[in-house]
Amino acid sequence: MAYRAAIRLSRNQQSTTYGRLNQLPVISQERKYYNGNNGSNNDHHDSKRKWSQTLKFGAGFGIAAAIAVAGIPGHVLLAEENSDKKVIEKESRVRRTQTLDKIFDYFATYRYINEKGKNVNLMSIKDFYNAVTPGSSITHGTGLISPADYSKVDDSDIHSDKLFLSCEVPAPNSILNKIQRQGLLSYTDFCFLMNVLATPRRYLDIAFLAFDITGDEEIDAKEFLKVMIKITKHTGGLGRYDDCGTREELMKSGYSGLMNHFFGKDRKKSMKKDAFIKFRGQIIDEMLWLEFTRYCKSLPDLPGLPNQQKLITDVEFCEHLLAHTNIPNKKKEAMIKRVTKFFGETSTSPTQIAEGITYSMFKSFYHVLFCGADLERCLAFLDEENAGVNREDFIGITNSISGIEVDSHVVDLVFLLFDDDQDERLSIEEFTPLLADWRLSRAFMQASTSGASILDLKLS
Repeated sequence: MAYRAAIRLSRNQQSTTYGRLNQLPVISQERKYYNGNNGSNNDHHDSKRKWSQTLKFGAGFGIAAAIAVAGIPGHVLLAEENSDKKVIEKESRVRRTQTLDKIFDYFATYRYINEKGKNVNLMSIKDFYNAVTPGSSITHGTGLISPADYSKVDDSDIHSDKLFLSCEVPAPNSILNKIQRQGLLSYTDFCFLMNVLATPRRYLDIAFLAFDITGDEEIDAKEFLKVMIKITKHTGGLGRYDDCGTREELMKSGYSGLMNHFFGKDRKKSMKKDAFIKFRGQIIDEMLWLEFTRYCKSLPDLPGLPNQQKLITDVEFCEHLLAHTNIPNKKKEAMIKRVTKFFGETSTSPTQIAEGITYSMFKSFYHVLFCGADLERCLAFLDEENAGVNREDFIGITNSISGIEVDSHVVDLVFLLFDDDQDERLSIEEFTPLLADWRLSRAFMQASTSGASILDLKLS
């Protein structure tokens, strides 16, 4: 296995090929949003963003010193941290165990009254990100505790600058923000986004054909809604959506940000296949950017490198991969130890760009996991004798199913982590815990069940 310790020179020479030295956009507003100072005076939103005001201190004496300086009782900080942790754990259980309609209602924070007087629950883009991202604390859902926990909105609220600023996410050239500017997300919008994210890239052509009922190589609003209304009826107990979420209502209502974005408020726009496929990539890239920047570091100024180059360490990347698997903690520690033993100090304290994980490297592998169902089928087909695939075969598979060249060092880390017998071959049994748990933790399993998938409509 060509690990980085043996090919450090070649990795540095290839860094431009993988885009590691390309300067990532600097988000000047990032601190503003994550500290909750977004200009909103809405008490409901302020309470939901309490997580961002919680001070996080180091362990041991670091905690005591920081508390002493701040003058804040230690038990208050610990209570807030424990409370936030419990909320995150509960949200993780909801994603894993509930149907899509219950996940939507749990994370949606807005309620709209339609012309028939029916309650319509709506999501912001922050709510959507949190609904499909385990461990996220960018916002928290209402939790279905009480109808009073939803923020009631009307048409003027939905399209106001105030609501947009309170829901905007800190990402450059954000497709999610463009949708938010057009309105909120309905349950039908949520089901579509979940379907697109859960569908492997190679099958997007089939998914597009499922929508293109007339065969004119374009999707219009009527075609889109005809397909999506069928899907929403297979994703949970949705009797009430017959009155609020019908094709007729979504055609004329202006609250759906996704419908407005795709088809315009007059519903006269249409969408071609290249835009359909591009949209999926934009959503995934943005969600991965938000995950990456949650805990990335910036290197000190180094000669010949752009400022503000963001990195995470090898160990942080591995911990992120393992965070939401059902692998026992003791085994996770042993897996991480293999990484630190092989790469040494650089695995936890990179001193140059070639020793850390950049966003380009990070997303190159996570695009593969978004095609996880396809990857599992490929591995099972090629590994009939259960001997596993070697590193070169694995790279070939991942590149073909994702359409993105996976970084070689990231593959080295994956083999170190999951190749338990260290025979330099990765078997389906060794890799399945990551594939299955990663999809389950994001509720992609529910979006892929029979009747809930776009592909079912085309293949049936």
